[in-house]
Amino acid sequence: MQDAWICARRLLCLHLQASTSPTPETPQPLPSNHNNPKHKIKMKFVTLTGALALFATAASALDKPLNIQVDTAVECTRKTQVGK
Repeated sequence: MQDAWICARRLLCLHLQASTSPTPETPQPLPSNHNNPKHKIKMKFVTLTGALALFATAASALDKPLNIQVDTAVECTRKTQVGK
């Protein structure tokens, strides 16, 4: 009888500890920016700025001559055949 009483007290203590212990909070989802107008404006600005930078780089590369020098000029007398 005494063993049953001790077991009951232990179960009660375990139950009380489990019910009063802080439970982990459920994680909240991160805020979504896909409907945020400020985020859309920022993304459009970043895209436009990147495109302009890429265009400026390509345009500056086309302005410079390649300066290809020919050391020995060669005339080809035989033409290759198709498929070889």
